[in-house]
Amino acid sequence: MRRITLWAIDLLLVFVSCIAAIVLRNGYEMAPGLVVSVLPYVIASMLSWAVVSGVLGTSKSIWRYSSLSDYMQIVWASILTTTIAAGSIFFLNRLDSVARSIPFLHLLVMITALVGSRVAMRIRHARRGTQAPLQMVAAQADRKTVVVVGIGPLSELYLRSLQEVASDRVHVAGIIGRRHDQTGRVLLNTPILGTLENIETIIRDLTVHGVFVDEIIVAMSATSLKPAAREALQKLEMGNTINVRYLAEEIGLESYAAPSSRLTSVDVRSSQRVSVSIVDDKIVSASQRVYWRVKRIFDFVAALVLLAIFAPLLAFLALLVGIDVGFPVTFWQRRPGFGGRPFQCLKFRTMRPAHDAAGLLVPEAERVSWFGRLLRTSRFDELPQLFNILNGDMSLIGPRPLLPKDQPTDCARLLVRPGLTGWAQVCARRAESPADKAALDTWYILNASPFVDLRILSKTIKIVLLGERVDFDALNAARLLRAAPTLSAVSSGEERRLPLRAAS
Repeated sequence: MRRITLWAIDLLLVFVSCIAAIVLRNGYEMAPGLVVSVLPYVIASMLSWAVVSGVLGTSKSIWRYSSLSDYMQIVWASILTTTIAAGSIFFLNRLDSVARSIPFLHLLVMITALVGSRVAMRIRHARRGTQAPLQMVAAQADRKTVVVVGIGPLSELYLRSLQEVASDRVHVAGIIGRRHDQTGRVLLNTPILGTLENIETIIRDLTVHGVFVDEIIVAMSATSLKPAAREALQKLEMGNTINVRYLAEEIGLESYAAPSSRLTSVDVRSSQRVSVSIVDDKIVSASQRVYWRVKRIFDFVAALVLLAIFAPLLAFLALLVGIDVGFPVTFWQRRPGFGGRPFQCLKFRTMRPAHDAAGLLVPEAERVSWFGRLLRTSRFDELPQLFNILNGDMSLIGPRPLLPKDQPTDCARLLVRPGLTGWAQVCARRAESPADKAALDTWYILNASPFVDLRILSKTIKIVLLGERVDFDALNAARLLRAAPTLSAVSSGEERRLPLRAAS
C-alpha cells in the first residue's frame, strides 16, 4: 500500500510539474483555451510516466535511503517520459497545440520535483540520528551472489561498502526485510524480495530467474531474530548449499555463539561464471570493428522512436498481462551480456505463479495462459527489452541472450551486445541444435553489416506474421564455418583464452 501511495505521489508530481511548465512558458497565465489545447500532452505525459516508472521501478526506492543511482534513474525516467509524450503528440498532431519549449521545461521541473522530494526525505531521516561509521567488508576472491537479511544502518553500510570495494566480486541478488509492506521496494538500488518467513520460496524464485545464491548475509543483530527466523536460516545451511554469515559478528560488533548445526560449506555453481574460448583472431577482430560503435548509436535512437510509437501498445499489453497473470507485469532473468557482464533481461510475464494459493507446485504446462502463448508466438512478450536496448545492455540485432547454463563454450557471442532479434532466430527454428545456433551467431559476428541487419529485420517481420522457417542456405554456411579448421575446437594444449573486453 505504501508503495502504491509513493507511486501516486510521483504521478501527481509529474502532473504538477507539467502544469508548472505550461504556466512558466505562458508568463504565469493559464487561459481556459490553453488548458484544452495542451491537455493531450498532459495526459500523454502521465501515461508515459506510468509505463516508464513501472518498468524502471522508480517508485520502489526507499526515499530515506535514496542515493545518486536512484536520482540518475529518476533523470533517465524523466527523459524517457517527456520524449515518449512529445513523440506521441507529434505523431498525433505534430505538436501544433504545444509550444516546443514546454517538453524541455517540463523535463527540468519534473526532475527537480521528483529528485527534490527524495533528497528532502533523506535529509529529514538523516537528522533523526547519527550515521553509522564506515566499515570495510572483506573482499572475496571469487564473484559470488548473496542475499542480505535486514533493513537498517548495518545493511546500508554493507551495500555501500560493496559499491566502494567489491562491486565486481559480490552481487547482491536482493534483501530480506522485516515487514511484508517493504516487499517490492528498493534499498540502494537493491530490491527487497520478502520476509524471512518466505526465504525458502524466495531462494527458489531466484533460481527460476537464473540467480543462484551462494551466501546469506545477516545484517541485523542475531539476538533480534525470532526463533522461526533462526530455524529457517539453519534449515538452509543444513542443506549444505548456502553459507549464512552474521555481519555484526564478523566486523566485531557482536559476539554470537553459533549453534553446532551451522555449516560453512559453499556450493560453487559454474553456471554463474561464463567464459568463452576463442580460437581464431578473426572473430576478435570482427567484434572490434567501428561498425559496432556506430550500431550502438542507431540502437539508442531506434529504441527511443520505437518506445514512442509502441507506448500505447505497451500500456495495453501491460494491462492485459496484469488482468491475465497478475502483477508485476514484467519478468526478468539474469543473463550474461556484452563482455560476459550479467544484466536483467526483461519480458512480459506469460506464466502464472509457480505455486497456488495452498502452496502446492503448479505444473509448468498449466502455468502458461492462452494470452501468454499468444504473446510468445507473436514475440510481443519481448517488447520490454526495448528498455534494455536503451540502457545499453542489448542491441536491436545480435545473438539472443542465453541463460548461463545454456552458453556455448566455443563461441564468441559474448563479444558483442545480445540482440532483441538475431541471425540464429530468423534462420533456424527453436528446435535446432545449440551448436547450429552458435555457428549462426559466429557467422553474424564475422559478417555483420547494415545490409545483413536489414535482412534480419525483414525476416523477423515475416516470422511474426507467418511463423518460424528455416533458411537452409544460411544454416549450411554456418555449419561450413564451424567445420573450418581455424574456427573449430582444438586441443587443450593449443587453445588460448582471450579476455572479453567491453567495447564502447
